[in-house]
Amino acid sequence: AELVQPHISYVTNIGFSHMANFVTVDILAKEKCALFEFTKERLFINQDDQFLNLYKNNLPQTTISIQNKADFFGKINSFQNGILNVSVNDLDLNLNVLGSHLLTSVVASVAIAESLGVSSKNIIAGVETFKSVNGRMQWLAHKHFPMIHDAYNANPNSMKAALTFLAETEFNHFFVNRPGLDKIMFL
Repeated sequence: AELVQPHISYVTNIGFSHMANFVTVDILAKEKCALFEFTKERLFINQDDQFLNLYKNNLPQTTISIQNKADFFGKINSFQNGILNVSVNDLDLNLNVLGSHLLTSVVASVAIAESLGVSSKNIIAGVETFKSVNGRMQWLAHKHFPMIHDAYNANPNSMKAALTFLAETEFNHFFVNRPGLDKIMFL
């Protein structure tokens, strides 16, 4: 961070998926937040993260959230046929990615783009054409039932996010087959 000295900064979250070289999550949080110390102009703060929402310094801060009052707030309106309709402040967006956990990144993208003067039209076009990588909460249409392919990687945060999304949907039954699980679970 000291070498780069960015004008604006955003840290997505402090999660267990990034713990490989850190003894505790507190040490990881301190390392990630070091980016903010060398930022020149503005911080974008995820108020839903228990570590990031406590961060303070003298720079102007723009807050983002999908759970709490913030400068940029996002919510899911509906989910149908693999399309997630969401709102970020006054923008209505149709996403080709699944999961409320990804909504946080969409809210941050909208906030950062607006701060850089990107038009609403271009923000909508950019967000609505984004596609996730193969195997990351990927909607697959099947003639008898919908499938979600989420085998990109397995860590506690990604598994919780996938299961939370499934719990939020209208599906009555689904099965889970994730790397790292001892057996398939039919729920």
